[in-house]
Amino acid sequence: MHFLLPIATNKYTLPLVGIVCILLWPAFHSEFNSQLLLLGLAASVCAVLLTSELNTRNTLLRNGSRLVSCVLFLLLTVIVQLHTFNRGHVLLLFYLLCCHILFRTVQIKSPSLSFFIYLLLSLSSFIMPSILIMVPAFWFSQLYTQSMSGKCFTASLLALLTPYWLGFGFMVFIEDYQRIIDILYRQFTFQLPDYSSLTLPAIIQLAYVILVLAVGIVDFYKNKNEDKSRVRMILYIVISHAAFFTLLIILQPQNIYFILPLLILCTAIMGGHFFALTYTKFAHIASIVFLLFSIMIFAISAFPELLTLI
Repeated sequence: MHFLLPIATNKYTLPLVGIVCILLWPAFHSEFNSQLLLLGLAASVCAVLLTSELNTRNTLLRNGSRLVSCVLFLLLTVIVQLHTFNRGHVLLLFYLLCCHILFRTVQIKSPSLSFFIYLLLSLSSFIMPSILIMVPAFWFSQLYTQSMSGKCFTASLLALLTPYWLGFGFMVFIEDYQRIIDILYRQFTFQLPDYSSLTLPAIIQLAYVILVLAVGIVDFYKNKNEDKSRVRMILYIVISHAAFFTLLIILQPQNIYFILPLLILCTAIMGGHFFALTYTKFAHIASIVFLLFSIMIFAISAFPELLTLI
């Protein structure tokens, strides 16, 4: 029997993983900022709980496992640079809310739900303008799940424009035209990729996240017929979104720690699906390797100077 099976289906697994991650969260920080660390931890806990609810509502794991949430919390913990609260945490929470609504619309054409999806995306663009690259991804997702219609598309355009209309209308009212110009310039000016900003630890962390994602995707394609059609549709959406997030990191490497939490969520869903539902010898070995690699990534993240010793 795969040794992860009793762990995956145990109701105490997530609380135990949560306790370990919370204890590790403030450890090994050379610049200790308790307020930002607590905010980052609170946002991450909210993301884990939202992911658990996402898993439960959509039955992503047919054995009732909570490994998706466990993998998410573990990945957010071992990459120490994600401990301090930043824009990435807000983007992650907004994206999770978008996913909750999107998955509710599978094969349901609902202009009102579509409006809220793109309203959240539009609000996210004020935090990081390049997140608007996800708009076509969500359009494609709705087309694929047969939840797109003319009314839904119109609702999406209105939702994308609404925060800008309201904000610019207020600025015109107070006659702050320079701020309008500054916002438009910032929102619609493409930043050239700055690969010099990528550190070696960041590259290793990204490779680690993509490796876990790739293992989960390959296993899903190999055993996809064991999942229900609705779950398969959702996981196909997760894979396509992961591709968009990877592309966004390639285009905006200077924002890697703002985008990486979004890619980690996709990785947690696909990786959790693999660890919870696959009971082969390879899965047994992969589980052990994943835990060992997690410890190594945590050490590299907390002590980058270790790389100079290799």
